[in-house]
Amino acid sequence: MSDHPESTPTGIAEKERTEETATASVLVSIVTYKAPDVTIDCLASLEAEAASIKNCRVSVIDNCSGDGSAEQIQDAIEKNGWSSWAELLMANGNDGYASGNNVAIGKDLNSETPSDYVLILNPDVVVKPGAIRHLVEFMEENPKVGITGSLCVNPDGTPQSSCFGFPGLMDEFLRGIRMGILDKIFHKFLCRVPHSDTRHQADWVSGASMMVRKEVLKDIGLLDDKYFLYYEETDFALNTRRKGWDIWYIPESQVVHFASHYTGIFTPNPGDQKRRPTYWFESRRRYYLKNYGALYTIMVDLAALVGLSLWKIRRVIERKPEFNPPHFFKDMLKNSVFLKGFSFPTGQSREHT
Repeated sequence: MSDHPESTPTGIAEKERTEETATASVLVSIVTYKAPDVTIDCLASLEAEAASIKNCRVSVIDNCSGDGSAEQIQDAIEKNGWSSWAELLMANGNDGYASGNNVAIGKDLNSETPSDYVLILNPDVVVKPGAIRHLVEFMEENPKVGITGSLCVNPDGTPQSSCFGFPGLMDEFLRGIRMGILDKIFHKFLCRVPHSDTRHQADWVSGASMMVRKEVLKDIGLLDDKYFLYYEETDFALNTRRKGWDIWYIPESQVVHFASHYTGIFTPNPGDQKRRPTYWFESRRRYYLKNYGALYTIMVDLAALVGLSLWKIRRVIERKPEFNPPHFFKDMLKNSVFLKGFSFPTGQSREHT
């Protein structure tokens, strides 16, 4: 982990930073699907942020909701006087989170004056004051930083996991077996890292509030739109790191995240989890096959299944409750490379111009 970058002095320098932030241009990209209420709340929280950053624009992309959501959002933009900084774009279909974001990001990159930064934001967040400014200021001061992420908090103010290590062989095994002593011994291999109130480098940050430098998008391209949902930000961060860019977690930037508003996959109470959808497993398989190859994916799937098997034995012996989603072992096996093979779940990434 690198040392904390030297902070800019207060006083006059604080004024200079504010002026620099005001000149930076930011595109906020929000993909929504059948969720007009939370999207409008998100826009309302962005009103003051858009005013504090001179060149801030917000694009809401409706992924073909078809239920009147787009009309409600457009009506809210017009009635609240947000049209000067917010727009509604329509995707051609519900092709996923990455695809929806690419509608706005691609449009911006192909414009005469592309934004300096793109903030990818979930619709189920409420942005706290200064959240965007903190990210922009840090990136303005640190040109080698390609991605920054916010601290996501629950509605009650408790922190969510907002930055992570890359998933891999040991992490899959440890998550399967759920043994605290092993987590402590091999903590460096865990994907989830402990919450921190200080800035630090990360492998990847939560896609609920993730800012990307324009040069990164020009360097590696848009998000891989063959991920329907989940793993797309992990994949993008991995490609960013491989190109030599740094990724930082900035806890001063905070958003309230109503986690899993759509899917119910990751909830605070494990007992409330829904069965993991097929697209989650497809995204996971694609991530490993695309980035690490067939042999490593075999080892990863084997590690996950062995870990889950040992957890089943532990549950019986120690009479522990089930913390995994319903039918998780069965679904993991069904969607593993052992039964699905080594082809990419949804094909190769398309080229973007």
